[in-house]
Amino acid sequence: MTPNRMLNPRTGRWSSPDPHWDIRTNAIFGDSPTMRNDRYMPSIHAILQSGNLFMFVMHNPVRWVDSSGLFAVCPTTTMMIEPSGLWICPITLKHMYQMAKPYLYKAWDGTKWLGSKAWDGTKWLGNQAWNGAKSAGNWVRGLFGRGSSTTQFGGARLQTGSNMRDSLLNTAQNTNLRNLIDQLYRPGAHIGDGGTAAILVNEFIRGVTPQHLQKANEMIGALQNLFKNHGSTMSFNDIEIALQLLTDLKLAVGLFS
Repeated sequence: MTPNRMLNPRTGRWSSPDPHWDIRTNAIFGDSPTMRNDRYMPSIHAILQSGNLFMFVMHNPVRWVDSSGLFAVCPTTTMMIEPSGLWICPITLKHMYQMAKPYLYKAWDGTKWLGSKAWDGTKWLGNQAWNGAKSAGNWVRGLFGRGSSTTQFGGARLQTGSNMRDSLLNTAQNTNLRNLIDQLYRPGAHIGDGGTAAILVNEFIRGVTPQHLQKANEMIGALQNLFKNHGSTMSFNDIEIALQLLTDLKLAVGLFS
């Protein structure tokens, strides 16, 4: 309820038309008509505001209030819109800055915080990538650096042989494990340590279609079944050999995923 009009809160509109505007006088040409070539010129402000005589604060009650029913006022800046459409007491740039300053500081603090978190995340990812690269490099060097004099295979100690195949077969005691080693390390293989994993890595490095990927996946399944069915009866050294074989194959297969 205002001194001049009543507002319907359900519809958000005035219950009576704006008394300032009259279609017979100022609704088109405004309060102070201007003439051009002996004709009155329409006023854009008058047309916009008189187009809906029941409209409440230009449909923007968040920014404007109208306690009189005659004109809208911005409560935070004392800016006012008169029926003529002219802006009275316009907000200055200094006033705008004073109002926005606390929000600018908060935005800057938030930006700095996000920047520091992003940098921390970038450093963490960089460290993880570098550690992963070093680990992968060490694994590949180990895969291709194992020779006939190798006595260590993961956590297992091997008996020395003329090549990796012979060293593994001379050391492994479990019959099923020896059978898998025989399939993974074919006689005469010379790439890396001669195993399927080394051959698969070589195919990845050369960028060719992998010919040993299916075999590697089958051997992974066979080694997992070995642990499931015979792990409780295998020696510690055999378990370490099987674990290293499984690790090599999974890492090699992972290059293609």
